[in-house]
Amino acid sequence: MTVAAALSALCALPGQAGASASDASLAARDWSVDGSSGSLQAKPPSNADVLAFLGGLGQDNIHLCDFRIADLDADGRYELVASVDYSGRQFCNTVLVAGQGAAKTANFFVRTVQAWNVNDVGSLFKSDGPGRRITLAIPQPLTDYDGAECVATWPVLYRLDRGRLNDVSAAPEFNAFYRNQYDVLGRETGAGGFGVKPAGPASPAQAKKTIADPNAACKLITLDKLARFLGFHATAGLERAQQWMNSDDTALRRKAVRVFADIGTDAAKSSLATLSHDRDPVVAQSARSELARAAGSTAKLNWGQR
Repeated sequence: MTVAAALSALCALPGQAGASASDASLAARDWSVDGSSGSLQAKPPSNADVLAFLGGLGQDNIHLCDFRIADLDADGRYELVASVDYSGRQFCNTVLVAGQGAAKTANFFVRTVQAWNVNDVGSLFKSDGPGRRITLAIPQPLTDYDGAECVATWPVLYRLDRGRLNDVSAAPEFNAFYRNQYDVLGRETGAGGFGVKPAGPASPAQAKKTIADPNAACKLITLDKLARFLGFHATAGLERAQQWMNSDDTALRRKAVRVFADIGTDAAKSSLATLSHDRDPVVAQSARSELARAAGSTAKLNWGQR
């Protein structure tokens, strides 16, 4: 089961090509949930309306993949949630949230979150019921785009609060959501269910299966990320990535770089140092970049502690 399938799209008005065109610019429309006959509720905007509106907020030269209108923070006013592409290659890898600023003003804010392959904005929505705040579960990449290879992702939860889009993933109320994600992936990969401490390195047979099935590798990367996030195992995935770094499969070695970078322990950095001399130049450069980033973060931390 994918993250998208696990979430329900509630309390949102769909935005599709061919929707009714507005009589005025989107910025001049009535954004209230219980508004007049000219409100967004009564007359949803078209793709052209949304593009013109976002252009007025400085979001130019974009491809609009999908959008929804929803009252994210349950304040009685709608917000626009859109997935867009800036690259020209129709990679829907940015989620925009736009809405009105202070009550009863015409000022609008726009917030951006990097994502991965969001073709259906409705799949991001997670609601506790009518009249409640809506949480956006935005898939964010754990590995790099590598052609036909899979990209590992995990859902990061965001809520809108007074115009700010906050990462609320660590809030206790969402622990069950992440435990369910872990349980589902554990069953799909055969790695066990909720609360099962991830095993050590995969057996040779499991490694061969993973190498032959790149989708399995991505599921394991996500599973290990969830295990670390939930506190089941602080270095889940370390031994698996150490096995991958010795593989002849270049794609697995590239994935191992990202796993080591996310874990960030001394052992993980040591493995990154080894991969910085990898025979594949992309792997080597990626590992060097992660080591430099880690060194920069440490330097900032040390300076702040003086």
